[in-house]
Amino acid sequence: MSRAHARTAARLATAGLVGLGLSALVVDSAIGNRAIEMKVRASNERVAGDVRIQVSVEPDARNRTLVVVADSAEFYRSSEFTLDGEDAVRTHWIDWYRLPAGQYEIQAVVHGTDGRRAAVSRPHTVLGFGADLPAGPMDSSPITP
Repeated sequence: MSRAHARTAARLATAGLVGLGLSALVVDSAIGNRAIEMKVRASNERVAGDVRIQVSVEPDARNRTLVVVADSAEFYRSSEFTLDGEDAVRTHWIDWYRLPAGQYEIQAVVHGTDGRRAAVSRPHTVLGFGADLPAGPMDSSPITP
């Protein structure tokens, strides 16, 4: 386990969120359906360090907050959203720009009136802002003035 993942595990354990796997879907048995889903990708394939995260949360009267975290050995970032119970929107988009290169653990956690409701975690590699990206199909010829 890397130092970043160990630090993340310690934070989650402190928050009572032990046992998170590296899946992209968690089913909360208390509500009996897909409680939370997460997709992580580069937000722009040509700009290193930009990440787009899509988190879908099944609306439920007990849902209160959604916390999304990016954690690596050298960098930590988080965003928090208020959820309006069963009237909350299902899909949340998070765009983070200029993240430093590294291996990240991306987590999304839903908290409710009865504590932690659902969580999902997955690894993601960020090339990092300022990195030289390999040439893509559209970049095969040099730009001339």
